[in-house]
Amino acid sequence: MKTLKLLSLLFIIAAIVTSCEKEGPAGPAGTNGTNVTDGNANVAVYGFSGHTFSSANPGTTYTLQISGGMADSSLILPYYYMSAYWYQMGEIGYGANFASRYFIESFPSVTYLRMDIKNVDGSAYTGVDFTWDSIRVFVIPANIFRSAQKDNVDFSRHKEVAHYFEKM
Repeated sequence: MKTLKLLSLLFIIAAIVTSCEKEGPAGPAGTNGTNVTDGNANVAVYGFSGHTFSSANPGTTYTLQISGGMADSSLILPYYYMSAYWYQMGEIGYGANFASRYFIESFPSVTYLRMDIKNVDGSAYTGVDFTWDSIRVFVIPANIFRSAQKDNVDFSRHKEVAHYFEKM
């Protein structure tokens, strides 16, 4: 009796599975997209030759040809190349021998990237001389820049905050 019930159940499942359509009817055609040229979202990359750091020369400054307004609304990511790898500035460096720091100083017509090194504990650099072979700086401008403070968002109200970020 159990075998008969089991066979009946398997037969019903097989009938249901084989009777289902594998693919539904085709939906209506969508609208055509706009034709645009290939781009990179206005990302700019600045390349600089290397720099040798020492306890006597722990920092340097590079000039980025971007206006202060663009610098203040862009993501700026500097990297350095050392010992066959690219490293992001602002972290503990190669072999944990130093910590790199960078500062972005923007003015109306020009922006400066200042960088220096410290000992890992934050004190003045006292280690051996070393060279960064190359420096690259990626400048990625925002396509939308909003200020929650100017938009009067009340951050004590969860729904208002969620709605504000939903619109982005």
